Amino acid sequence: MGWGVSPSLFLTTTTNKKDMKQHGNWNALSQEAYPKKLKKGEKVTYRLLGIQGDLSNLETFKCPAMKNVPPKDRIVDPITNEFVDIASIKNIGVGGKLSFYDIVFERDFNGILVLDGSKISDHEIYEYLELTNYNASNPNRSEDVVAIFEKVDHKAKSEGKRKQRTTKRQALNAAAEMSAADVSNFVAAMCWSDDEDLVILRDKVEEYAESNPAEFIKKSKNKQNTIHALVNRAAKKGVIKFAPTSNSWVWSESDETICSVARGSQAKETLVAHLVDSPNGAEVMKTLQSALK
Repeated sequence: MGWGVSPSLFLTTTTNKKDMKQHGNWNALSQEAYPKKLKKGEKVTYRLLGIQGDLSNLETFKCPAMKNVPPKDRIVDPITNEFVDIASIKNIGVGGKLSFYDIVFERDFNGILVLDGSKISDHEIYEYLELTNYNASNPNRSEDVVAIFEKVDHKAKSEGKRKQRTTKRQALNAAAEMSAADVSNFVAAMCWSDDEDLVILRDKVEEYAESNPAEFIKKSKNKQNTIHALVNRAAKKGVIKFAPTSNSWVWSESDETICSVARGSQAKETLVAHLVDSPNGAEVMKTLQSALK
């Protein structure tokens, strides 16, 4: 679409919706489509995408000297689902001649742009930045447009960090409360070597809990860990084996079939399910346990 600002394109009436200036078809969004107004003194922060390196080490910090956000865009009004042309209009001159705010991310400010709710101009820029497709944090943005910046949500970031720390604490506490048998079974279920000293095994489990807390909590609560451990130990000791030709689990000594595995299914998961659900599953588990003694 063309962005020429010919007066003939516009109505003669100029109005305001929220804080962004509306003129003709520019910024003619539904009232409900506008973002929540900034309070006086409230700050909002945006960050340029693609910044590399560490700010504490300026030799590695890479940020463009200057990056402008285009002052005009076409978006979809989330209320009416209609296309609307928006612009960060600064002034409307004689004959409908428009001037626009310069929205710039600069290296001198580390690629950060902070808007202040105490400033009228910042209110107008804020609404445009919240609505434009160039904002990677805008849930209504078009994926066809390359994002330039993102909103830095300090509250959400802090909440996320706190949630991560809580999850990590829960995982480490769960690992610390594991019995020796639980530790050994978890290690075996993970296909790690479980024939080392308990202190070493606990260290492995706690290290995994620390680096993968959410996954550890999920796996540690798996009631079938003991069976998974039994299957892995039996396979490792050569008591049972998976026969690719018949796509089945067999007893290594006799090649007698324990269970068949459907094409595309996970072999170990199929055997665990067989041990849990089949009529002879309990008997097979007893045989495995006896063979491992």
